[in-house]
Amino acid sequence: PANITATCWGAMKPQAGWGRSITSDSIRSIPFIALWRGVRTEGLQWGPPAGEVSTGGVMSQWLTDHRAARPIGMPNYAIITRDYLNLNARMDFHFIMVDTLCGIDPRSNYIRFRFKGGGTTLVQRRRRIRCIAEILEARGFLCNVQDDLITATLNGGSSSIIEEKLVTVGRLLGFTRLLDSAMVDDNSVSVIARTFLEGTFSLEREQNGPQAAQA
Repeated sequence: PANITATCWGAMKPQAGWGRSITSDSIRSIPFIALWRGVRTEGLQWGPPAGEVSTGGVMSQWLTDHRAARPIGMPNYAIITRDYLNLNARMDFHFIMVDTLCGIDPRSNYIRFRFKGGGTTLVQRRRRIRCIAEILEARGFLCNVQDDLITATLNGGSSSIIEEKLVTVGRLLGFTRLLDSAMVDDNSVSVIARTFLEGTFSLEREQNGPQAAQA
């Protein structure tokens, strides 16, 4: 279950009811369901290859980074309707925003995605951002990159196209978690981006080979 404070208009099934927690089955928001499909992709690895992370290094980097706008553990927020989703969340050491409309008018539909921060050096965070940009540009997004911040935009498209792109964004939320710590050199950027685009959402140590998941 995700720790999200949500405001919903028309996004809940009538029989769902209200409580301190809800399940994904209770939601009928088209963009939320698409994003959640990506998050729940079978074989999706929520983090870098096993053995590649120095957790102590990541933690010490975060403890000395007083610029973080939202400390770890702060609530995440979502505004959800049947056709609209706005999600603002702090995930580990980075911040993400997804703002999207997925309705019947293709001209009005859009996706805005922002990703910033990390727990490693600026060089590694920049590499992760460039990796995200390669993936999203290959999927039709326009990307603006500034240091460890990416703003990606997709304007227009049928609801089915927007849903498909949101599945990709959902997968990215898991695939890129703590991935900056695995960005050991500039070559990692394109190698890891290509791995994702080829439908492999889990990275393993080289001697074990990648673990593939169905796209």
